Amino acid sequence: MLRDACGFFVGAAKGDDSNPNAGTEATPFRTLGAALAAAKGKASRIYLCGDYAERVDVPAGMSIFGGLDCSNAEWRYDASKKAKINPAAPASPEEVQASLRVVGSGITQLEDLRIEAANATLPGGSSIAVIVNGATVDFARTEVIARDGAAGEQGATPTDDIGPTNADDPLIRGNPGQNACMGGAGGNPGAMPKVNPICGESSGGKGGNGQETTGDAGGDGVPAPTPNPSNRGIGGLGDTGAEDCELGQPGANGTSLGDGAGAQGDGSLDATKGYAGESGTPGMKGTVGQGGGGGGGSKGKTSCFGASGGSGGAGGCGGNGGLGGMPGGASIGIVGIGATMSFNMVDIITGTGGKGGDGGFGQAGGLGGNPGNGGNGASSPPTPPGCNGGKGGNGGNGGTGGGGRGGHSIGIASKGGNVSQEGVTIMTGSPGNGGNGGTAAAGLNTPTHTFP
Repeated sequence: MLRDACGFFVGAAKGDDSNPNAGTEATPFRTLGAALAAAKGKASRIYLCGDYAERVDVPAGMSIFGGLDCSNAEWRYDASKKAKINPAAPASPEEVQASLRVVGSGITQLEDLRIEAANATLPGGSSIAVIVNGATVDFARTEVIARDGAAGEQGATPTDDIGPTNADDPLIRGNPGQNACMGGAGGNPGAMPKVNPICGESSGGKGGNGQETTGDAGGDGVPAPTPNPSNRGIGGLGDTGAEDCELGQPGANGTSLGDGAGAQGDGSLDATKGYAGESGTPGMKGTVGQGGGGGGGSKGKTSCFGASGGSGGAGGCGGNGGLGGMPGGASIGIVGIGATMSFNMVDIITGTGGKGGDGGFGQAGGLGGNPGNGGNGASSPPTPPGCNGGKGGNGGNGGTGGGGRGGHSIGIASKGGNVSQEGVTIMTGSPGNGGNGGTAAAGLNTPTHTFP
């Protein structure tokens, strides 16, 4: 026989939280949360009858006892009537992610209960039935059930501004050379190098100067590949006096440097989130394209410098790497952090871990600019035009991000503390597969696992 002095009573079907005498066997609370709030400093035992769709924090030192038949005036023990705690899945990652959490340094008993965690609904969310943070908890005749973790989200593709999407945009198109019969000492100046304003390490080569009897060579585009057997981005030769200036050569395209690594780490335990998984790493940024070579300058005539060469177009910026895939959510029966736990006739059942998110696609490299035109020649008698520069190379694409780790299926996950493995039966589900990208690992599938 239970007495009112033993603790507070909670009966979902017949309770009333607004009753000023709530908490007795005759006038129980309706909700577990109200009873826990009222019991602070007054009682250390909660007698629970019925089903409770509540997520609750239990202070260490407070105990909860189910297995009660409250259909009559006098409550009696009935081992077949486990009190059920089964809240809906968390709606926000800021909430406590477990159905029941025990926090503190006291001793708590959890007896004749069925504690369930719903299928996770948040991307990468975990299904965790119980978190014990720092407390000593003795579980007896209790069922602990975690459902399925949710799949992690795919990593994002970056959208950073890496330059114009039109090769004729004046920000990257090569500068034009000057028409014949211009300039002063040293000849008719070739077009100035075109520097990419976003990734300044890439620029098109300067146009060659026009002279009276010859023309100067255009400058090389940078950065030049090493080695450069195809002479990419080389400046065009100047006019030898035979109206034979040469075009600047197109710059080399940038390269993709590689994809991100798939997640391999086990993740970590947390007193609020319960479990935090490992994401994949971002893909590598592509290299810049080489600027095009400057066009060669042309010859002029007496007292008239020849037309100068156009500069090469600027090379495109490298695309940013795709972000790593997010981890799949875990299915964990009990998370213990610095906790001491014992078991007597306890069953733990876990579901399936969520698939890790795929790595994000890399950003396409930026366009290289079109070449600047050479200046026009003179007339009467005519002189040749200056030569055009070369087109800038496109930036290299960013690499794909690595996949997130698959979610675990673990009966008891612990960090520190002392966890007995006697008196408990554990049945785990399947782990989640790792996300695509960089050989991400599948989750763990084990009755118990100790985290660092």
